[in-house]
Amino acid sequence: MKLQIGIAAILVQIALVAVFNLYPMFNILFFINWIALIILVDGKYLRHVVLIGIISIFLLIGVKIADYGLLAAVLSNLSFPINFTVSQAGYFLLGWIVIFFSGYLISKTIVKKSGLCMRILYSFSFGTGTNSIIMTILGHSLGITAIPISVSYVLLILAGLYSNKKDLMVEKWRFPKPGKLHVLLVAVSFPFVFFSFYNSLAYTELYVDSMAYGIEWTRIIFSEGKIPFVAGGPSISLYTSANYPSAYQLLGVYLSAFSGFNEALLKSVSPFMFLMSVLLIYKISSEVFRKERETLVSTAIFVSFPLTILFSRYYTFYIYLLFQFSFAVFLLYLFFKTGERKLLFLSSVVGGFSALSSYLGLFYVPILLACCIHYNRKIDSRAIVPLLLFMLTISPWYARNLVLLGNPVWPFGGGYYLDDNIQAANNEHFRIMAKLIGFGYSDAASFVSAANSFLFSYADGLNTTFNNGLRPFISLLALPAVAYAARSKRKGLGIFIFWLLSGLFAYVFMVNQFERYVILLAVPVSVMSSYLVSGLFKNKLPGIVAVSLLSMLYANSLVFASYWNECHGISQNNIMSYVKYKDKALDICYPGDSQMWNWMSQNLPEGAKVATYEIRWYYANATFVPLDSWELRSLYKTSVLGDALDMLESNSVSHILIAGWTSPNSMIMPSSYKSNVIYSNIGSDRFKLVKSFGDAALYEVVYGKG
Repeated sequence: MKLQIGIAAILVQIALVAVFNLYPMFNILFFINWIALIILVDGKYLRHVVLIGIISIFLLIGVKIADYGLLAAVLSNLSFPINFTVSQAGYFLLGWIVIFFSGYLISKTIVKKSGLCMRILYSFSFGTGTNSIIMTILGHSLGITAIPISVSYVLLILAGLYSNKKDLMVEKWRFPKPGKLHVLLVAVSFPFVFFSFYNSLAYTELYVDSMAYGIEWTRIIFSEGKIPFVAGGPSISLYTSANYPSAYQLLGVYLSAFSGFNEALLKSVSPFMFLMSVLLIYKISSEVFRKERETLVSTAIFVSFPLTILFSRYYTFYIYLLFQFSFAVFLLYLFFKTGERKLLFLSSVVGGFSALSSYLGLFYVPILLACCIHYNRKIDSRAIVPLLLFMLTISPWYARNLVLLGNPVWPFGGGYYLDDNIQAANNEHFRIMAKLIGFGYSDAASFVSAANSFLFSYADGLNTTFNNGLRPFISLLALPAVAYAARSKRKGLGIFIFWLLSGLFAYVFMVNQFERYVILLAVPVSVMSSYLVSGLFKNKLPGIVAVSLLSMLYANSLVFASYWNECHGISQNNIMSYVKYKDKALDICYPGDSQMWNWMSQNLPEGAKVATYEIRWYYANATFVPLDSWELRSLYKTSVLGDALDMLESNSVSHILIAGWTSPNSMIMPSSYKSNVIYSNIGSDRFKLVKSFGDAALYEVVYGKG
């Protein structure tokens, strides 16, 4: 009787969801009913109830988001322009070999014996993590050029060879014959890895953060041969990146020191990290489940996760962060499993590597402390030592911020050099963004709306931003799996449950702005979802339907992976143009702005210096001065145009660029920016219009009038 009641309740709610177009109230009722059914229904029928709920919802939304004709169009238009020479690629590869070999020696010194898969993960993690420490130190001392880098690595490798002189090659790995699992894993992962490399190398950089804080910030460090110290603008300003943890960008600078600065080669870093992350999820799931089926399912869900698909093709830190963070927590899991204390210390160091690439890596600390306290049943020195190791690992960057800026996590929480008016503009920008995205809780209704948007709303997938693809994974797979696991006596899932729930809690109640931060949960979502789906395979009929469910999910994500690039200007109507004419992707995605960059590169006089709020400098061949920089901070303290002109002239500014997103028509332009005296006088006889394309406009500053 319980089974019939449960099935009827789910079918009624599915009908309501379909009729009322996924309204918040029905979504919440639907999710609550999932939890109740999982807790109350007899275990004998549990998988059938879960099966019906999952497959019904995916059939409902699958029709909306699958477009196999688009996938065929993508495959028929594949082409691969070569944007680098054989020599550049060779030096770039040499840089990777040096990193991997140094990481191998470091890990070999600490962990004498290890399996092949774990040795690869150790080598890659310690090699890239050590690189971030070396480059940070050099960036503030001898400089980031070929000679200091080469000397540093020669000394590091010699020390590693000496410490391993007796057992450098003692490990003898057995290479297993490829079995059915390995063939299936390659088959499942290869299309996503292929499209990651292809879209990264064949398309120009399109994601705004990658343009500014990735490619352009790396170019600045590389060209200056040091890490610039700038403390003025708010976080939407490019120069604030000078103070954010920059392990990923410094890795790009290191590789460029060997090969020369090349956008295409640099953009191959994220796909390679995605490949290593696939190896990591394979190792994690094989350790957790010990069954080939669950390992395959977990890997398939991981490569299908929309955020890993998106950021695996952009030159930005998210996949690097995901790899280091996930490996750190995996080492915690192994520590719980084996009791080997060395794994706890290794985990804290690797967690520090993740925090050297982003402040988001600090989320490792509560996971570390919770695990230590749970394992020791009390707070003692055994919980403090790993934390101290973590702090020691991150010290090269965070201590630098503390000394120079008075705050290790500047600009969050204040510090030196910040102008109050510019900081106010920064805060206002985030309030505007929170409102546009749907977060920023002012009352209970806004919280319910935001939570529904994040967990339960589903969209077409073609005509919306990438993050809509998160919701089936989290609300319909991972969270019900938590309730399912609560009924189980299976050990080892606790750390993944805590990782998932604490991450969602932190996002919803603390961050609540950018869904891309949820990428840190890709591994626990994959593991818990696999645990839930694996229960459906126990009987023949549920197993068949489970395969159908995963196939639909995988196919939808494969379509997503084949074409998707984050592009704010793209719509369903010009998707095909975007796919067919990828050499014109900038014009399709950023009309007006792209034309302006091209025009400036070809027509600006030599020595022209352009003041702007624009942060996508990489595509315009000009010298820029940020209008929200430390040098021009006094613009916010005057209402006299003559004083403002004097400031511009003292900084040799010849032009003002108004980008599309900083135009008067933009919804995200902070009003405090518009209130500065320059913006209020744009178009006057002091600022002569030179050229405009759409909302983008270039003005010449006219000095010398009375």
